[in-house]
Amino acid sequence: SEYQSNGAWTKRLNPANATKAGVFAARLAKAGFFGPETILEGKAGFLQAYSNSFSLDFLKTDTKNGFQIEKVSRKPYPSCRHTHASIDAVFNIKSKNQIDCSKINEIIVESYDRVVEATVKPENRKYRPQTEVDGQFSLPFCLSIALHFGQITPEHFTTPFLSNKSILKTASKVKVRGIKEFNELYPAQNPSRVIIRTDTGEYSDTVYEAKGDPGNPLVSEKIDEKFVMLVSSIFGNDVNYHYLLKQLRQLEEIDTVHDLSYF
Repeated sequence: SEYQSNGAWTKRLNPANATKAGVFAARLAKAGFFGPETILEGKAGFLQAYSNSFSLDFLKTDTKNGFQIEKVSRKPYPSCRHTHASIDAVFNIKSKNQIDCSKINEIIVESYDRVVEATVKPENRKYRPQTEVDGQFSLPFCLSIALHFGQITPEHFTTPFLSNKSILKTASKVKVRGIKEFNELYPAQNPSRVIIRTDTGEYSDTVYEAKGDPGNPLVSEKIDEKFVMLVSSIFGNDVNYHYLLKQLRQLEEIDTVHDLSYF
């Protein structure tokens, strides 16, 4: 987690390296290369190297309920996962009420202690984020963006937004605390209650499982939307992304990578 000290980009490199390693492993296997079958659970395997106590339940194949890897969470927003339940709560409130940010007096967030540790401390970096990573790991900033714009995209963590006085003013009104009820539910759930107090009334919403969790999965259309939003920022709007998504979903049937890189 040291990347947070200066807004380093190392965290976002992790999935890229994992993907690269997966492709490399698949190509080695195709060429006839083989490795130990018990690389995870063996006496000198990965798990033994990192822990004296572990469960092998994740290795079990459950044909009825699917693989364990299918039970991971997917992030709809480009921010720390601990911010998502609160963001969902804000969007739920906004969908039912007209919220004027200039009339907000206080935003109370009740959640679990880890939310406070990961997204509120240190306060000088989380209430006035200096870098993109500061903003992504700031619950006050993320909630302010959600209230002002009704969406959260990578662009919202760039300098014009990080230095925007109106956004920072709304962020300063956010107060976050961990409560016993939600601490007991975490990590099985990641609950959050948001209470917005304004000149015209008080509004609240509670979310127990953020969008993208196994218990509250994202619909495929939302996953496609996120993919197009991220990829189009690199390749532009002239690419047929529906075709690209179709090709990605049938990788096993594709003979050459050129079928993915026609653009």
